[in-house]
Amino acid sequence: MLPCGKRLLIIIAVSASMTEKLLKVPLFQVGELWLKSASDIIGRILSIFTTVPDFYAVSTYIVIPLVLVSVYYLYVLFFVPLNRIRILGDIGYIEEGKFSMKEIANSVRKRRLVGDIPPVYPNGWFGVVESFQIKKGEAKNISMIGLNLAVFRAEDGHIHAIDAYCPHMGANLAAGGRVVGNCLECPFHGWLFRGHDGKCTKIPYAEKVPEGAGVKSYVTLETNGWIYLWHHAEGIEPNWTPPALDEVNNGNWTYRGRSEHYVNSHIEEIPENGADVYHLQQVHGPIMTAGIDLRYMWNQLWSFANHQWTASWEPCPAPDQHIGALKLTHSMNIFGKRFSPIDLNVERDVMIWNNKRYEAKPFFVKSKEDSLINKHRRWYSQFYSEHSPRLNFQKDTLD
Repeated sequence: MLPCGKRLLIIIAVSASMTEKLLKVPLFQVGELWLKSASDIIGRILSIFTTVPDFYAVSTYIVIPLVLVSVYYLYVLFFVPLNRIRILGDIGYIEEGKFSMKEIANSVRKRRLVGDIPPVYPNGWFGVVESFQIKKGEAKNISMIGLNLAVFRAEDGHIHAIDAYCPHMGANLAAGGRVVGNCLECPFHGWLFRGHDGKCTKIPYAEKVPEGAGVKSYVTLETNGWIYLWHHAEGIEPNWTPPALDEVNNGNWTYRGRSEHYVNSHIEEIPENGADVYHLQQVHGPIMTAGIDLRYMWNQLWSFANHQWTASWEPCPAPDQHIGALKLTHSMNIFGKRFSPIDLNVERDVMIWNNKRYEAKPFFVKSKEDSLINKHRRWYSQFYSEHSPRLNFQKDTLD
């Protein structure tokens, strides 16, 4: 048995000898050697899958699970969209003693003054779920904008959304309900509800379906790889639709996943960032590698580089007045030299949103930056109406 050092010297000597021989071999022979080596490797890999395993060997029960796990993770890596979801407490809060981030998130939500906030849900289209999440003949229970919905794909491929609870005995139609044609069957007693209008079309043990038996149905739209639901507090039918992305709808672009953040903030404050052009320099100025914690992103360690932004926001003219257009240019300076990557860190905004309150009457100064935010608020007000639902406050004290 040779000491480690001597064995290492022998390997190096052999490697050097082989390299010298290869240099003297004609190029076509080198190619043949590479082809032979590749064929041997492929043959060995194929033999693993084509040879009947020896079920009496312990190694078989180690290799097979490893192969199956590897195949599964390779499939997920290359063929399954990656949805990156951050729930409340994952990011955007400051640790306090022994409290968990979830406990801190709930504490911040309770102790801050909410202010005179606008209605909780604007009128318009809301994204429900990605199209691929609901297959033909499948139903899902979706809770959103104060509604509990049974969203299902009929046998003809069309998407429908109805109230989740059966008016008969309150069973959840999406929890075990069966898709029958363009209807959803209640899992409790078999009542059948039509997707496009919610009407009950069949009660197995009754000769006639009573008038008025049914659930509320909602207008849906499927485009851009997503299922959308229309909400309007006054019951008005859709008078606009989300812009269609042709590259998505014709299959030229492939869905590979998304980032989803649960944010402790009013819905209006998210798009309002588009018109708040000055915050880009303040919040997104430090280089992305400085992280997302606002307390440490100005560390001198990262001062060698920074992001530069210019932005403008304008509402579109009729008939597209429901669209706001943000024009954004970005560059990055490293040691005084300008580069133009596209990587942006949006997660720094989450820390702002989670801990701020909505100011109904902001203390604006006379500047184009603040006037743009005010312009955005006036534009956004078109999505509220007389009966838009508002947040009801409940007092926990006896006063």
